[in-house]
Amino acid sequence: MRSALVFELRPIENVEEPEEADTPKPDPRSLQELRNAAIAAASIGQVTGTSERTVYARSRDVRSYVLRRADGRCEGCGCTAPFFRADGSPYLEPHHIRRVSDGGPDDVRFVIALCPNCHRRVHAGADGNDYNASLLRRMESIEPE
Repeated sequence: MRSALVFELRPIENVEEPEEADTPKPDPRSLQELRNAAIAAASIGQVTGTSERTVYARSRDVRSYVLRRADGRCEGCGCTAPFFRADGSPYLEPHHIRRVSDGGPDDVRFVIALCPNCHRRVHAGADGNDYNASLLRRMESIEPE
C-alpha cells in the first residue's frame, strides 16, 4: 500500500529553497565517473506527490555531470558563467530540453547547462520554443550517443 505525501501549505513569502540546491558541493569524481553515474541514474520522470503539487525526481548525478561537462561555459550561447557560487563553482543552470513534467527523460543527452539569460529565454522568450529546438540539435555534438 502506498502512503500519501502530505505538504504543509504556507504563504510563498515564508518558503525558502534548501541551501544545498543553491550551492551544490563540488563532486570529487572525474568527468567520466560523473558521466557513468549520470547515465546509470537516468530515468523518465519518476513522479511523487499529491494533487496539490507534483514533484519530479531528478538525479543529482545528472546535474553534477552536466555542470562539469560545461566547464564554466553556457552550452547555449557559449559565454562564460556570469558569476561564481559561494563554493567557487561557475553558476550555470541545468535545463531539461524535454521537460520531465511532460515525460521527458532525466538523461544527459537531454539536459544542457545554461546561463540564467539563456534559461529564461527558453522559458519566457518569444522564441523560446525555437531556441529550445536549437538546443536539442546542438546536443548531438555536445553529448553524442
